[in-house]
Amino acid sequence: MDSGNPLSGTESVSNHSSDGLLETLLRRDRIWVLAGIVWATVLAWIYMATLSHEQHGMAGAAGGAHAHHGPASISFLLLFVMWIVMVVAMMLPTASPMILTYASLARRQKSAQGPGVSVFALVLGYLTAWIGFSAIAAWLDVGLQRAAWVSQAGESRSLAFSGGLLVLAGIFQWTPLKTACLSRCRSPLALMLTEWREGTLGAWRMGVRHGLFCVGCCWALMGLMWVAGMLNLLWLAGLTVYMLAEKVLPGADRWGKWTGGGMVLGGLGLWLRALQAPL
Repeated sequence: MDSGNPLSGTESVSNHSSDGLLETLLRRDRIWVLAGIVWATVLAWIYMATLSHEQHGMAGAAGGAHAHHGPASISFLLLFVMWIVMVVAMMLPTASPMILTYASLARRQKSAQGPGVSVFALVLGYLTAWIGFSAIAAWLDVGLQRAAWVSQAGESRSLAFSGGLLVLAGIFQWTPLKTACLSRCRSPLALMLTEWREGTLGAWRMGVRHGLFCVGCCWALMGLMWVAGMLNLLWLAGLTVYMLAEKVLPGADRWGKWTGGGMVLGGLGLWLRALQAPL
């Protein structure tokens, strides 16, 4: 009596074994990628905490992290580096769903070949977009300090300026651009499936593209760091949690608009206080 294909059982075992190996590799990749994200984020926060401690200890003395004495080029370079570290501390955690999604897809395509290099290229591409943002922010920071609108700690000295930042961020929460960019940030799998690029360069390009959507989504919120100070770690942590929640929690498109309304009201309140302040 014919019992069927004698290789069928072997193929089934082989397929099962391959699936098991793939799942093991995926779990290992996930651990390594998460460890890398945590490591980079912790280092960035340690750097920011060190700057905050030095700034408070020196009380704005010359040579501090946010000093604006001396050539403008030196001030810009110091601020540029600080902004880069700050976006690593704040934005890299919010990109973790996208990075993990890519690592999983890359492993499934490459199988035995690890996706390490391409994952690094993806992260570098993502940060490239934010480095461009950091250059613009540092340039603005230099101008704001020289105009005495913000302190050396990056904290607004003007109620009107702080109110304007809150109103701008709040209104932006209601715009179609915010909705479109946030939608792309919340759906990294859709980005990967529709715009997948092979190779290291392709990974970098996908990282840049996702980073640009992220900048488009969060630039106004990042501007709020001038309200309480860029070396105010609690303020930075609060903004980080808010931006992460926008990208991963359900209903962000709805409650984000309502919090935007709260920002507008807060900004209007600061404007009212500015008008009532003695000249």
